[in-house]
Amino acid sequence: MDIPVSDYNLWLKDQAPDLALDTSPFLNEAAFLEALSYKVAYMMHYNIGVLFQYFYKIDILEPQLKVALAAQDVPMAFAKLILEKHIASKALRLKYPPHKPDKDDELAW
Repeated sequence: MDIPVSDYNLWLKDQAPDLALDTSPFLNEAAFLEALSYKVAYMMHYNIGVLFQYFYKIDILEPQLKVALAAQDVPMAFAKLILEKHIASKALRLKYPPHKPDKDDELAW
């Protein structure tokens, strides 16, 4: 699925504001992922509690976190989990768009 890099940041601003980045210098997903991994590393060092709250809010499961913690580059593994979760949620929203009731639906009871 092709998702513009700018869309990643919009989602992050909503779900995990401390992880949001300025997307203007990023032309591709790899560069965005690299910058996100630096932000994750910073939060791991200075504010790990908030980082794990974001993982909970984003709905990253504990088994996934355990696998990422065993990786050689933990911040990059966490960044990939965040990005994968965003792509999955975007795909789900495209597959099942929210129902927008007509004005008559409210009176149809």
